[in-house]
Amino acid sequence: MFTNLLNGARFHLTPTMHGPVDIEQIAHSLGNICRFTGAGKFYSVAEHSYWMSMLVSEEHAYEALMHDAHEFVMGDINRIIKNCIPEIEAFEHKVAAYIRPILGLRPSLSAEVLEMDDRLAVTEAIFLGLDTRSSIHDWSNHMPVAFEPLLLGPEKATELFQRRYLQIGLPEEYGI
Repeated sequence: MFTNLLNGARFHLTPTMHGPVDIEQIAHSLGNICRFTGAGKFYSVAEHSYWMSMLVSEEHAYEALMHDAHEFVMGDINRIIKNCIPEIEAFEHKVAAYIRPILGLRPSLSAEVLEMDDRLAVTEAIFLGLDTRSSIHDWSNHMPVAFEPLLLGPEKATELFQRRYLQIGLPEEYGI
């Protein structure tokens, strides 16, 4: 079983996971994937990842930019669906566990990146006019962030992600 990628490439999910994991594939896919399962206006995972990398400490900028890199294969699956169907969340963790080391990332996200992801999700939902109370995820403990999404289309979001990747560079500590 495989999923199609840019330029006819394939990412095989079973029986063994393998496929291209590179910035071009990641940026292109994330630029075309809409957050919040398309509710509200188009807001890409690539733009979300860009803002993540801008709003965390410099030390965690690369990790924040790549925190959703596994979604280039899986798409952005709504948290409610993942909570209702544990097998989906487990498979997402399996895909992330394959991709993260290739990108030089640690097995799990830092506390700073996890917290910013929640805070940014609250801010984005409010900006897009979504009801955060409808979620089974408790948003009440997360303060919104002072920023305003650009709501870029796929091509511009892809370019923004790629520029940020080049700006950050791969931190030496990641060792690849």
